[in-house]
Amino acid sequence: MRKLLPNINKSVRWQGRMLFLLGLCSMMGAFSVACQKPEIWHEYRSPEGTFVVEFPGKSEETSRTSPLSNGDVKYPQIRWNGNGVSLDITYAEIPDLRVLNKDEAKEYYEFLRTQMVKMNHSQLMQSEDIIVNGKSGQDFTEVRQGGKVARYRLFLLGTKLLSLRAEQDVGVRPITETSSTVEKFMTSLRFPE
Repeated sequence: MRKLLPNINKSVRWQGRMLFLLGLCSMMGAFSVACQKPEIWHEYRSPEGTFVVEFPGKSEETSRTSPLSNGDVKYPQIRWNGNGVSLDITYAEIPDLRVLNKDEAKEYYEFLRTQMVKMNHSQLMQSEDIIVNGKSGQDFTEVRQGGKVARYRLFLLGTKLLSLRAEQDVGVRPITETSSTVEKFMTSLRFPE
């Protein structure tokens, strides 16, 4: 029996040390979460006041050129980059596009979605028609090679195309850690009356 007691004491001491270390690690984790800065969302309003969207930090404005019609179209891009997620909006006048009725707009969204998936060599995950403040649009998600997931919301506003895009890189951060940011960005879009 005496031979067993020293082994039991060593085992109890080892377990006590492990519990202490686990407790210490848990406290450090809780402390680091408590010390994280809360996201401060910033509103972006289009110069014409046509739409409003929020970013989880200061966004930057650049311009892009894209072949959207019979010629290259230069348009503004408002962008925010975070750890494993990037968010942007683009708003462009589409040359030679007339105002479309509801059915034509839906067909145009499907055309754009198909072209984006084809151009990005991606796979379509989901697609649905949406309505925001009475304006019809399209919401779709594609998965790209290399672990990137991109979600889009498209709206035709007369002859202008508004596109919200959120790209999550699952190689940098798990999608579960960035999904709430993407959802808040996408649902922050509104069209003031």
